[in-house]
Amino acid sequence: MTVIDLIQPSIPTFNESDDTQSVAQTIISLGYSHAVIADTNGLFIGYASLDSLGSKKTASQAVEIALASNVFLAHTHLYEAVPVFYKSNMQHIAIVDNKNKLLGIADHKNINHKLIETLTYRGNGAILVLKIFHRDFVLSRIANIVEENNARIVGMMIEEIEPHLYVSLKLNTLDIEPIRASLQRFDIVIDKFYSPNSHQEGINKEFDIALRHFDF
Repeated sequence: MTVIDLIQPSIPTFNESDDTQSVAQTIISLGYSHAVIADTNGLFIGYASLDSLGSKKTASQAVEIALASNVFLAHTHLYEAVPVFYKSNMQHIAIVDNKNKLLGIADHKNINHKLIETLTYRGNGAILVLKIFHRDFVLSRIANIVEENNARIVGMMIEEIEPHLYVSLKLNTLDIEPIRASLQRFDIVIDKFYSPNSHQEGINKEFDIALRHFDF
C-alpha cells in the first residue's frame, strides 16, 4: 500500500497567485493549519501556514521553504509515511511524482483508517513478545517455527532496548501453547504473551500499551 491510496480529493490545493486572505479563510473554515501551494503548471512549491499567509499578499510569497521537504513521492509505502507525519506534526502532506508534479494530498487521519483495515490490526489473534539479542534475530527461523505449528505471522513490531530486541508478533491464531513450547525448545525467550485462550496472569501496563498497537 502506497501513499497514493491516502489521497483525499476533498482537501484543496492553491495556486501561487491566489490571494492570501482568501486562502487563509478557506483553510480556517476547514480547520487546517497550513495550505498546499502549487505553481501554474501544477508543480508543488511548498506549504503556507496561517501566520505566513497573514503577512504576505500572494500564496507564493507565503510559502515556507523549511516545510517543503515534507513531501511524499508516489511510491512511498504506508509504513514510511507514518513517521513522517509524526515528526512533522502536520495534518496533511503533499504527494508528488518524480518531476515534483502535485498528485494530491495525504491526510494523517486516513492513515489510521488504512492501518485499521489491515489484517494486522483487525484480525483476531494472539500476540507474542520475544526478547532476543540482536545477533540472534533471524525472522525466517521464527516464522518457520510458527508455521510448523499451523499458524502465520500477520504483523510485527520491533522495539530496541539495548542489548535486546523486543519483537511483538501478531498471529492468525488464538492457540499459542504449541508455538510457545516450540519457541522455548529453541531457547527463544518469550517476554510476554496474550491470548484469550491462555491463562497468563499479571500482564503489566507496558504490555497493555503494546497490545493496543495491534487490536482495536
